[in-house]
Amino acid sequence: MNLEIIDSKLKPVYQQIKEQLEAYIRRNNLAPGTMLPTVQTIATEAGVSVRTADRGMKELIKSGICFRRPKKGTFVADQQELPINSTTKKICGVLSDNGLGMLENNIVTLSIYRGMVQEAALHDIDLVFISGKTADAAERIEFYRNSRELELCGILCIKYCEVAESIELAKLFPDLRFIDVNYYTHSFEISPDNVIGVFNDDFSGAYQAMQAMLEDDYQRVGILSIPLEDENYRNRIKGFTAAITSADGVIEHRIIRDDVFMPGDYIHTEQSGFKMMRQLISEGFDAEVIVCTNDHLAAGATHYLKKIGRTGIPICGYDNMLPGISRDNQFSTVSIDFEEMGRKAIKITQSERELCPKVIKISPLLIMRKQQKKLPRASVKIGSRALEYAYA
Repeated sequence: MNLEIIDSKLKPVYQQIKEQLEAYIRRNNLAPGTMLPTVQTIATEAGVSVRTADRGMKELIKSGICFRRPKKGTFVADQQELPINSTTKKICGVLSDNGLGMLENNIVTLSIYRGMVQEAALHDIDLVFISGKTADAAERIEFYRNSRELELCGILCIKYCEVAESIELAKLFPDLRFIDVNYYTHSFEISPDNVIGVFNDDFSGAYQAMQAMLEDDYQRVGILSIPLEDENYRNRIKGFTAAITSADGVIEHRIIRDDVFMPGDYIHTEQSGFKMMRQLISEGFDAEVIVCTNDHLAAGATHYLKKIGRTGIPICGYDNMLPGISRDNQFSTVSIDFEEMGRKAIKITQSERELCPKVIKISPLLIMRKQQKKLPRASVKIGSRALEYAYA
């Protein structure tokens, strides 16, 4: 038995002991009449006083999960013959600010959720939204966990850059899996073991894109980006620059960033790409290739080059969230399989916890567009990974 007690104002220590003992009973399918460790043992294991440990065990008794025989000990009650019965419904919680409202204007979360729904249907799992502040979400999670009619398989986190809240909740429920999808923030690196990440392989996607863009021996590369709190864009920049460093010959590159950015404001993002492309040229950097950390920046850069009559410069974006943008503007892009992220998150909730890695990365697809050319499908091998790209 491994009791993990955290210092939290949201949940008293005795309540944490009660919940973790209950999870221990369910996880090990303890038969009715099985004797639990003594109060003294529980207190030592949890690092708390005997009084606190005893209160936690009394909460189990109040809930009908256990019963106590004077001078003999605490035992599993008959009501716990099966931790899950044939009428139990499996559910996964979806952590969000405003339930289904988070899907209305966000193509990324909508695509991820669509993948979750597809995979959940295969496993007969219902998705339930859990919204509100941390304390409210914790109360809702506890309600589902304590229900005899429901089996809470895990918590799926697809909120934009709200990893801190999911980490706090994960500490409160160490026996429950929390899956962070897509948004890879620095906070994830210090998250507890029960937090698992499903992310796009942004580094290799960017590396692959830059390698392909440099195939024609270009010598000067402009990189356009915007600041975000997550690590996704930083890994894209790292991938771009790593490919430049590993290329044959000396390649000069310049990184331009627009510090004014509002997440989800696609119009402004295109304006940023337009402005940064203008800045790059005004600084006298004669770029032969332009790569961007998203498609809207690439669209803005394309519009500026068209305005000044500089067509023919290869441009690559990233995301392919709106395929028409890159197709209509004839620039290359890296396509992310957001639906596969959602499917993978559901699969994790059904897999053995000990066999699941901390991070799972989904391979992107590079879509190359070259003027007046249509080349067959090919593949690029990066290290031990093989990532496909298509010419369109």
